[in-house]
Amino acid sequence: MKANVFHILLAHLATMKVDGENRYHRPDILLFFAVPLLVCIFVWIVGGRLDKDAFNVSISVFAIFSALLLNVQIALFSIYQREWKAKGDSISAEIQHEKARLRRELLGELNTNISYLIVLSVFSVTVFLIFFVSTDMDLIETPISVYLYGHFLLTLLMVIKRAHALFQKEYQVE
Repeated sequence: MKANVFHILLAHLATMKVDGENRYHRPDILLFFAVPLLVCIFVWIVGGRLDKDAFNVSISVFAIFSALLLNVQIALFSIYQREWKAKGDSISAEIQHEKARLRRELLGELNTNISYLIVLSVFSVTVFLIFFVSTDMDLIETPISVYLYGHFLLTLLMVIKRAHALFQKEYQVE
C-alpha cells in the first residue's frame, strides 16, 4: 500500500537500538515515549485544559514543521550524494573510507528520524484538526496534545543533536 508509513515507524525505532546489538536502548525508549506519556497522564489527572485556539495554533505549527523538515531532508540528501574521495596512502584511504561509511550511516539514521518527524507532524495536524472541530472530546484533547508536543520536541532534539554531530565532522580539519 503506497500510503503505509509503518515501515518508517519501525525504522525510527531501529535507530534506538544499541550499536551492534539487536536490543533497544532502554533509556532512549523511556525518554522518547514514556516521559511524554507520564506528563500526559499527569495533565489528565490534574485536569489540564487547552483552549480551542491552542489547537488552531498547533495545526499551523505542525504544518510548518512538516514543510521545513521536508526541506531539511532534501538538503541532507545532497550531502549523502556527495562523493568522499580517499586521499593519500592506503592507511589514510582506509581511515577516510571508514569515516565516509560512518557519515553515511549517520545520514541514513538522520533521514529516518526526519521522516518519522514528518509523519508525526502530519498525524498531529490531523489530530489537532479533529480536536479543533470536535465538541465532545474534552477529557482527552489536552493530554493527547501534551503527549504529541512532548514526543515531537524530544525527537526533534535528537535530530538536532545528530545533525550537529554530522556537520561538526564536516567542519573538522583533517
